[in-house]
Amino acid sequence: MKNTLVIAVLIALSLLLFACNNGNSVAAAPSPSQSQPPESPVILPGGSDQSGEAGGEQKPPEQPTEESDRTSPYDPSIYVIEASGTWQQELAPGYYVNYECEMYLDKVDSNDNRTASGMYTGSFWMNATIDASEFITDMIGDAPISLQFDAGGEAISDNLTMNLLDGFERDPFKDYNIPGGSGESVSPVQAALADEGSFVALGKSVYLEAHARGAQGEKVDYSGPGTSASNAELNYVIHVDPDPTMTATQLRVTIHLYNAEGMNAVIEGVWKRLPGYPDDVLDYANSGKQNEMLNRHMD
Repeated sequence: MKNTLVIAVLIALSLLLFACNNGNSVAAAPSPSQSQPPESPVILPGGSDQSGEAGGEQKPPEQPTEESDRTSPYDPSIYVIEASGTWQQELAPGYYVNYECEMYLDKVDSNDNRTASGMYTGSFWMNATIDASEFITDMIGDAPISLQFDAGGEAISDNLTMNLLDGFERDPFKDYNIPGGSGESVSPVQAALADEGSFVALGKSVYLEAHARGAQGEKVDYSGPGTSASNAELNYVIHVDPDPTMTATQLRVTIHLYNAEGMNAVIEGVWKRLPGYPDDVLDYANSGKQNEMLNRHMD
């Protein structure tokens, strides 16, 4: 009986301890009505926040604009303009002047060699010859006379300068228009280099020869001395095609040449960008390229 009582007490104590432990476990556990704060998502460096919270969105890299490209400088460069052309001017019916010209300009500036705008210097050569064969034929008619007439000369400028600027720097009150092929005027765009002005070309090697023969053997010969003529003032407008990406090594050049005597011509050429690091500048200076064109016509 005594043993039975002891076993019953032990069983009762075991049930009581079990109930206490079970109650403590339930109290420590959160109730179903309580909510835990959501865990913050893990964001990897450079990744995007899938929750859409501010600061988590990755922005695409900015693309360069045309304006930023336009203002970026070239690599150190030497800038060269070469142009040439031929044209004819009618002075009277059947009486013509045939022109031929060449121009060479460059910009070699160690302090400003990363921009194409600025002062270009160089030389200009022009040759003019008279073609009066039709005029003489009409003048003589059926007269038993043969007449030959030959005249011409050269003009040279060895200190030509042009200040080429874009539309942000050009004088807004000057006229930079060039006659177009259909009679319209062509204006330079904002990003294009342009200039207008005048220069003086010195007359050189002017000549005049006339030879006449009559039916009875009469003859008259005249040959004028090869002396210098008076100076000629020429006006110009020049356009260089734009280079908005600042990557070109060659661009088209258009030049309008005219004077007060009615000469009027539009010629084309090319703008070139050559390497302009110190060794390149030295090689260019030693090449004699700056005087090559003028020396060829002075011989």
